[in-house]
Amino acid sequence: MIEMPVAASGVPAGDEHPSLLIGTGPSQYDYEGVTPGHMNMFVHWAPEEIEKMGPFTEIHMDRPLEETIQEMIAHGGKLILDKTKSALAKPLDDSRQSWEIHAVVEDPAGNYLYLWKCPSSRTWDELETEYDVE
Repeated sequence: MIEMPVAASGVPAGDEHPSLLIGTGPSQYDYEGVTPGHMNMFVHWAPEEIEKMGPFTEIHMDRPLEETIQEMIAHGGKLILDKTKSALAKPLDDSRQSWEIHAVVEDPAGNYLYLWKCPSSRTWDELETEYDVE
């Protein structure tokens, strides 16, 4: 378990309520999963109530966030903007360049999907967790 950097959590280092990353499988020291498709567990402090658990969902990098969310809505999803429903809810902003969650969508079964896409600074030239190995 490690304290997540501010670029990934939005929470400054040393905060009394840090966001944590918990290795739930083989992981590198910096929290990246070692097995393709595996993501670790992220724990964020929610002051009012326990945040719904849900997958940290990496979405398509080359499609606008709005397009992805509209597709999810067309299949019965709901965009969560109300911070009383999710401490991680936020308005759509496709210009956001961080490792933080970009949007929260509720699926038809009531599960929360935490949508995220890499910032444009992300490079695919370096091997990471064997994702680029053929």
